[in-house]
Amino acid sequence: MPKKILIIAYYWPPSGGSGVQRWAYFAKYLKSIGECEPIVITVDPKYASYPILDESLNVLTENVRSIKTKSFDLLRAYSLMKSGKSKGTIPHGTVGDKGKKSLFDKLSLHT
Repeated sequence: MPKKILIIAYYWPPSGGSGVQRWAYFAKYLKSIGECEPIVITVDPKYASYPILDESLNVLTENVRSIKTKSFDLLRAYSLMKSGKSKGTIPHGTVGDKGKKSLFDKLSLHT
């Protein structure tokens, strides 16, 4: 009987990026060796803030059991406080620009 392995991941296909690919390939190969059964708990895409979508990664995980849950999205709340919009204004890949920062920007960088 295969051993069950629990993987908890926020970023899971259809989200894209290298971090997603690491876990997706890891789960796929665990399943393929036959001695392990990965079970993934992740956020339902309709409740997530994914900066990149890559539907082609779904093929990697189609045979991996995944449990999708609701989630309170802190990134969406941050975006709403920063810009008044709930999507599209979250910087990724940087810790902040070199321009003048508001008090909110300074606080969010040091938490």
